[in-house]
Amino acid sequence: MKKMMMFALCMMAWMTCNAQEYFEGSLKARSYEKHSDIAIKFSKGMLINGARDSELHIKGEKMAAVDHVTNVATIYDVEKNKLYFVFHNIKKALEMPISHFEKMKQGSVSIKPVATSTYKTISGANCRLYSAEVNTNQNGAQIRMKSDSYVCEEMPIHPSLAGFNNGLPYVGMKYIIDSNNRAGMIQINSYTAYEVHEVIRGEVDDAIFVVPADYEIVDGTSNAKMLSVYGENNKVMKKMKKNTTKEPTEEVKFDINEEWDF
Repeated sequence: MKKMMMFALCMMAWMTCNAQEYFEGSLKARSYEKHSDIAIKFSKGMLINGARDSELHIKGEKMAAVDHVTNVATIYDVEKNKLYFVFHNIKKALEMPISHFEKMKQGSVSIKPVATSTYKTISGANCRLYSAEVNTNQNGAQIRMKSDSYVCEEMPIHPSLAGFNNGLPYVGMKYIIDSNNRAGMIQINSYTAYEVHEVIRGEVDDAIFVVPADYEIVDGTSNAKMLSVYGENNKVMKKMKKNTTKEPTEEVKFDINEEWDF
């Protein structure tokens, strides 16, 4: 009996030591973006031209992306099958099942990053370059998209979050996504360069993944209600003069070009 108990304890210890440890912590990042006017218009204030500061918090099957320009947070809670778009400017949150969000993405073009043999150290982390390129026709539209992403394979995240993380189960440290879509006379261009400048390892407060109690929860499965919330937030953005569609300054472009070497 004692031998059986010792064997069981040893097995538990072995399983604990060999269990997958996922990254928990926060990332502070900055991006540079350039979008065509029609892309800006369709985004209802979510896209901007210029620089954007953001944060990403990861804990188990939870992830929260916080945008400091629009003041909107996106919360993914896979365990509860919930996705929230939290609009702090108007104290409202769109709520939908993650399964509904997946249905919304059906039919859209997906990028499948492929690992390369190129490595780079970014913010102290050893990162591998993953690249992907799409050039296809879909429903009469010509779609071209290219991405280069440096991810840290030594900082894995829960596989259930990969679908919200450029399809990769690792912490992304640096990426460029460049797309050029044309349908008839309409052309939509979009360019984003993103880089993490600080990694904060450690326990993340669960409050980050919760919608504040005094916020109105809106059904995100209703297109009409969703557009209404985005429109309401866009009006606030216009008042705050944060929804700029102006060309970024040459100074911003120079700084980005100096830091990036793709």
